[in-house]
Amino acid sequence: MEANLKERVNEAVEAVQQAAIDATHAIYLHPEPGDHETFAVSYLTDILRTAGFTIKENLAGLPTAFEADYGSGHPRIALLAEYDALPGYGPNKDQWGHACGHNWIAGNCLGTALAMKKLIDEKMISGTICFMGCPAEESTGGKVTMTEQGCFDDMDLAMQIHITNGNEAMVGGGALAFNGIEFTFHGVASHAAAAPEKGINALDACYLMFNGVNALRQHVPSDVKLHGIIVNGGAAPNIVPAEAASRWEIRAEKRSTVDALEKRFFDIAQGACLMTGATYSWRYFENKFDNCINFDSLDRLMVDAIHTSGYTNVKVSTDAGAGSTDVGNVSQVCPTVHVNMGVGNMDGYTCHEEPFLQYTDGKGAYEILRNAIYAQTYLSVEACTDAAVRQMLAEAKGQLKQDA
Repeated sequence: MEANLKERVNEAVEAVQQAAIDATHAIYLHPEPGDHETFAVSYLTDILRTAGFTIKENLAGLPTAFEADYGSGHPRIALLAEYDALPGYGPNKDQWGHACGHNWIAGNCLGTALAMKKLIDEKMISGTICFMGCPAEESTGGKVTMTEQGCFDDMDLAMQIHITNGNEAMVGGGALAFNGIEFTFHGVASHAAAAPEKGINALDACYLMFNGVNALRQHVPSDVKLHGIIVNGGAAPNIVPAEAASRWEIRAEKRSTVDALEKRFFDIAQGACLMTGATYSWRYFENKFDNCINFDSLDRLMVDAIHTSGYTNVKVSTDAGAGSTDVGNVSQVCPTVHVNMGVGNMDGYTCHEEPFLQYTDGKGAYEILRNAIYAQTYLSVEACTDAAVRQMLAEAKGQLKQDA
């Protein structure tokens, strides 16, 4: 990147820093559950609309999803903002909080969008910056629905930087594909002592399903994670349960592995019914999250961008990860770079834990907020100005279409 343009990137980032800090703090103070992030959406869209962005609300039919665009033509660059909080905090464990730092993600995406607007206005670059407001990452996964509705089909690049613990930034890496399935077993109620022979025990079928899954665990690849709970075990101990239900999560490095294991779960459920006389029904209780697809050339560009921001401890991750994110669904249709950036705490506390709340807002979070905004702006500018980068992104997108 030319020295003059690099200096203008730095000036643009400095100019928007306070707006990004204010957004991070405001959303932190107003934690909201997924699909109900009305304060966050109103706050962000008011700023973006005032700045001249074109706003599309109720994106993909989701009341708290939106797209805010500025500029014209390609490349079209998507900033994957999140703003939902998590439950279970406070003295009575009944409060919501941003222990995963989605307030910080919203702040760094806002800062990047505003910095890119400045560079477009100054005619330093051309293209379209797209602030994508993505709800409910922690629950139903808004980006899954948005991807299914084609919201990312016309994007040339998508990016997200997520706050995490420690003092290093990890670029790329994996996120496991994920299916969440609820199995409900249906039996026949009867008095458990007076007429047990008249009953069909749905809870027994539920237990047998757990036994079947436990037997399956020994015969799955090492990247597979299987976990479940009983969400309905019957009405009273003296009544043969007429209904019982369990919820299961199936995770693996590849979507194909998850889909194959899902079929085994249906076989196990059917076996439990054959042994008890029950029947079953099922549903997905969450959207399906896909694994992340990474491109080494894109990840290396982000490493360079983060280094240029002044954040020095940066690595490309080869770890498949242990969790799941709907960013993986975006990566199936658009070249995507995903980063976990350490806030600097070395006390062992990390995302989702209550003590980590102190690190998602405040001095440390604000300091690395600038690094995140600079890195995303720097990479976006490269995508707008460097023909080799645009060609790499085009080839990556072509590969995704070929593999679909």
